[in-house]
Parts: sequence; C-alpha cells; structure tokens
Amino acid sequence: MTLPPLTSRQAVLGLRFGFALIAWSQVGGHLHLGMARSPWHAALIVAFYIMATGLSLTWGRTWSVGTGIALALVYHVFGDHDGALQRHQVWLLASSLVWLGLSPVEGWRSPTAASWPPRRETDPGLRLLRVQLSVLYAFGVLHKLTPAFLSGDRLEAIAVEQWFGSDLPSLHVGFVAAAWATVGIELALAVGLWHRSLRPFLARLGLLLHVGFAVLLPVQTFSVLALLHYVAWCAPTTAKRRREEQALTRAWAG
Repeated sequence: MTLPPLTSRQAVLGLRFGFALIAWSQVGGHLHLGMARSPWHAALIVAFYIMATGLSLTWGRTWSVGTGIALALVYHVFGDHDGALQRHQVWLLASSLVWLGLSPVEGWRSPTAASWPPRRETDPGLRLLRVQLSVLYAFGVLHKLTPAFLSGDRLEAIAVEQWFGSDLPSLHVGFVAAAWATVGIELALAVGLWHRSLRPFLARLGLLLHVGFAVLLPVQTFSVLALLHYVAWCAPTTAKRRREEQALTRAWAG
C-alpha cells in the first residue's frame, strides 16, 4: 500500500487551502494596523491581508508568491513586536508559499498531456517542497545532537512543564529512548523519503511522528505545516511519472 495518489493539480490546490488557513490563523490573529509605526508598516499589513485574501479566493500563482513574500517581511518587521510572528513556522510558511507559487499547475483546468505541466516536464514547486521537508528534518537532527536532548533531559523538562508538573514519575529511561528514537526517525525521513521502496513505510512513520508532536508538545502549527508537506509526496513531479501512475491506476481499476 502506498501514499494516496493525487494529481499535481489536486496536490497544489490542497496545499494552497491548507497554507491559507495557517496564514490566517497564525498571522491574521496577531497582525493589525495598531502595530504600524510608519506608513510603510501599515502598507505591509494591508498588503498581507490583500494577498492572503487572494490566496484564499483565487488560484493565480501570484497570490501564493505574494503572500509568501509578505509573510517573510512580516516575520522580520513585526517579530520583535509580537513573538508569535517571529516563530520559525512563520518563515517556514512563507517559503512554502513561494515554492508552491512556482508550480505550473493552476486553477481547476482539466490536465491534459499537452497542458500538464505547461511548457515544462517537471513541477518545481512540489519538488522544492519535498526538498524543504528533507532539509527541515536534517536541521532538526543537527539541532537535537546535544547532550541536553540525547540525555532525555530536554524531553523530561517539557513533560514536567506541559503534563506532570512536580509529580513526574520516574520515567527517565523512557525519555532517553524517546530522544534517540526521534533523532533516528528524523534522520531516516530526511534521506529515506527519496527512495520509492521506503517511502510508504517512512511516510506513515512521519505522519505518526507529527501527530504525536501535535498532541504531546506545544508545536501544533509546526506539526500541521510539516504534515501538509507530505501532500507533495503524493503527486508526480514529472510528466513521465504522471503517465506511469495514470497507467497503474487504470490497470488497478480495470
């Protein structure tokens, strides 16, 4: 059993919808004109809301790239005013929207051999989202290669803060095992998702990992963003691969 097959059009539209929801919930709830310290700041705030509205209601690639650029500027300009706007998931969302805007698939047009992708044989937007997820895991591993994390102390401190308070039971060995397992899984995901034979198993492992993060740790927005990146692995990124998957789908259906 493999990841559910999607056309590139379905993947791109699904990602646009998911990224738009996160943009409104993560940034829209914190960004307002009262934060503007100059006309330039006010113009940036208005530009973000215009771009985010276009992203939500239309299908042009310009809205995706524009929202991503606006988010990156919001991250740098207003991050010191509101900590929620300086979190790494805002920058991750900004880059994701720019990459998605590079996808040649737009709107609800029916894909044909001549129009998918138009004038090119690859879908750079989905490819870049795949690369971004791998880089994200690689840097996550590097960030965790510290005595504080590998000893389980960091996870234990989070458990005390989020769940147990001062009544934490004696589970240190479990935290050590969880720390090493997390590093191992993220390292496997950074490399293994590029291997077709390993992808079905690792994708499920990655989905479980991020659902666990969302439930147990205060990283819900980041977890949802990472989960959305898996949509890019469900669609073909080249015309040749798309034709192969269409033939396989017809074979199973017929």
